[in-house]
Amino acid sequence: MQSTARSLMGILFSIWVALFTWADSVDVVLGPFTAPGQGMFSRVDLFPIPLTPPYWITGFSVEMVDENGNPLGHDSVHLHHTLVGNMARSSLPGSLWGSFYEIFMGAGHEQVPVQFPTGYGYYVAPGDGLAYQVEIMSMTGSDVSGVYIVYHIDYTRQPQRHIRPFWMSAVSGFEYDVPPGGNRGGGEDIRARQWTVPVSGRIFGLLPHLHWGGQWIELLRSSGEVIWHADAFYHEEHLHLTYWSDPEGVPVQQGERLTVRAGYYNPGPDWLNDVMALMIAMLHAPITLRGTVSLDHYTGSPSQVMVTVQTLTLGTDTVVEQWSGTLDSNGVFTFQPLRPGTYDVAIKGSHFLRKIVRGIQLSDGQTTQVQVLLINGDVDGNNRVDDADLLAVLFAFGEGSSPADITGDGRVDDADLLTVLFRFGQVGE
Repeated sequence: MQSTARSLMGILFSIWVALFTWADSVDVVLGPFTAPGQGMFSRVDLFPIPLTPPYWITGFSVEMVDENGNPLGHDSVHLHHTLVGNMARSSLPGSLWGSFYEIFMGAGHEQVPVQFPTGYGYYVAPGDGLAYQVEIMSMTGSDVSGVYIVYHIDYTRQPQRHIRPFWMSAVSGFEYDVPPGGNRGGGEDIRARQWTVPVSGRIFGLLPHLHWGGQWIELLRSSGEVIWHADAFYHEEHLHLTYWSDPEGVPVQQGERLTVRAGYYNPGPDWLNDVMALMIAMLHAPITLRGTVSLDHYTGSPSQVMVTVQTLTLGTDTVVEQWSGTLDSNGVFTFQPLRPGTYDVAIKGSHFLRKIVRGIQLSDGQTTQVQVLLINGDVDGNNRVDDADLLAVLFAFGEGSSPADITGDGRVDDADLLTVLFRFGQVGE
């Protein structure tokens, strides 16, 4: 009976993806895998998350378990690492990954849980494809079968400020070797390397990664100021590290140099091979869309003109995001969309026809400029200059303050009437 119950539990647990009923949370189960007694098992495949984009991942944790859901310790199986990446997006410039696709979730033996501050998340866009990698090995000298990697993922479909990972290391690559007896005979083996911040923004989280034997890891500014220092501690065959998060964020500037330092201690007679000392900064770099708007047949202050700006799915009229506000005195608006990507941008003034600028690329940490001329005469705001606009001007003719004063000179007069007549029949995009 007990054997049958265990078999049933194993079958249920081996379901490739388990979607639970509570809101905004999903578990993705990878496996079963076999950790070899000799060498390393590695698997790369599509990440089977049962969600249709768009959505934002707001936190995650990872655990390694057996077929009955029991945690596997370092004494039986070593989780070298597991990673999830977005194949549709390249890593930030200067990242440890180079131009490789963007790795945004993962864990090693320490399995540090990650939670982004409220209002922030990693954006998964329509058309994005996710893939995972797993590397495990047996610590028993024999094969260990029935190994599962479980990703517990928090997500939302409410727009969030976009987080991008920036990978750094205490060495120039991913792995290095630590000699026996501490640092060639005494003390810790300490490594350090500088990295250049690719975009201005704020760091809202830091995810450390060390292997067995790691003692500490830290991130410093070029001034020597320590942004964060994490000490490792060991308990019940587990290496423990802490994820750092700050709801206010730590400001960094494009071109600033940050240093990752890490210490390992190896008292044994053999080298510690292929260890890592990684620091992943969770960076928010605002996207800015700035538009300069010329106003047709308008003599008033641009700051009196309300505009609506929309990002649209390419080649469609589907609104992705929208912002409304007044122009400044120079006819400029500034809009900070939450979703990076390439869009058509629609701009509509309160009594001006809509103009669409095609194929605008919006990128993290970048300001994109657009320039448009808006055609006047759409008094009623239906995106065409027609009889209704002409009648609106005629009925308000002579008034000092009216929506029909489309030229902005403080009265409804011949100038407003002529503007409608000159643009009569035109239709906005």
